[in-house]
Amino acid sequence: TETEIMHTTQLIHTLQTIRHLTTKSIPQLSSRIIHATSPILHELSRGYFVPFLTVALACLGRIHVLLLRLGRELVGMLSQHVPKLRDCVADGGRSLIQLKEALAPFLTVNS
Repeated sequence: TETEIMHTTQLIHTLQTIRHLTTKSIPQLSSRIIHATSPILHELSRGYFVPFLTVALACLGRIHVLLLRLGRELVGMLSQHVPKLRDCVADGGRSLIQLKEALAPFLTVNS
C-alpha cells in the first residue's frame, strides 16, 4: 500500500542519513577541529590573546568530545539493529513491520 511505500522510503532516507553522518560528516568535522588546534596552540605559545585562545581551545575540545560521543552512539545503535535489518532483507522484505521496529529509535524525534 501507499503507507508502506512511504514508510519504506522514510526508512531508506534515515539509513542514508545515518550512513552519511557516520562516514563523512563526523570525520570531517573532527578533522577540521584537529587541524584548527595547531595554529591556536602556536598563537598561544606566543603569548597573545591568552584568555581568548584558552577559551577557544576549551570549546574545540568540548565540540570534539561531543562529536565522538555522537559517533559512538550512532555506531552502538546500528550494531544493535543491524541483525534485525539483515533478517528483514534475508526474507525478501516480507517482514516490513519487523524492519519498522528495528529502525524505530532512528525515527523518533526527542523534543
